[in-house]
Amino acid sequence: MARPMKRKRIGCCMDNRRFGPCDSLASDVLALPVEAFETLRLIDYLGLDQTEAAKKMDVSRSTVQKLYKDARATLVKAMVENASIIIQGGKTNVTTCQDKHHKHESTTTTRILMPLDGDNVAQSVVDSERFWMVTLDAGRIVRKDTIVAEGTEKKGCRRFVMSLGVTTVIAAGMTSNVHERYQASGIATFYGSGKKEDVLSQYVSNNLDPMKGHISENGCCHGEHHHEGDEGCCEGEHHEEKECCG
Repeated sequence: MARPMKRKRIGCCMDNRRFGPCDSLASDVLALPVEAFETLRLIDYLGLDQTEAAKKMDVSRSTVQKLYKDARATLVKAMVENASIIIQGGKTNVTTCQDKHHKHESTTTTRILMPLDGDNVAQSVVDSERFWMVTLDAGRIVRKDTIVAEGTEKKGCRRFVMSLGVTTVIAAGMTSNVHERYQASGIATFYGSGKKEDVLSQYVSNNLDPMKGHISENGCCHGEHHHEGDEGCCEGEHHEEKECCG
């Protein structure tokens, strides 16, 4: 049985959550969870060591170590590959500037994620490495980003999707296990096939079918063969310190 992911204590929020090249438009956007940003703030900006940062965030030192390593890798990748960074998502509790933090949240905001195969909506969410994320505010499209998932443990993973603040996933297919996990996390799912722009137009026009009628019965979120004790998915073995595949 997977343990729920522990919330990390965050001591600051930020007005600007997107950073990138000023002389060009980056085609890719890399996601940096808020808790990973917090490790950079505590260690590189405030000068704390990892043990002190772990106490501030109310997590283990190994968790801080991994978040810090991943955060620095994301920063370097963005600089080398001319990509932008968006600081967003994660499972956190903000302990200061709480009123200020609330302005970043909006009940009218919808964030849609589509797995990509070229310019088409891909069938498999969990096996995709590129995603198209569209943000709507009160039904109006306000931004479009291409997201690159880094590392095999994050490809389409529910935790990765949730870290982006996604409210809706649109794909050209989905297994029953993945569908159930998204539903349990409050993420709406729709079926869409074809060019991503055409699928987006159908969504805005309320012409997409719910995913429920298009799911396939598959024993594991990655299509791998597991024995009976694996509870049908590799997610069953994960806990708070590890990335989740579903």
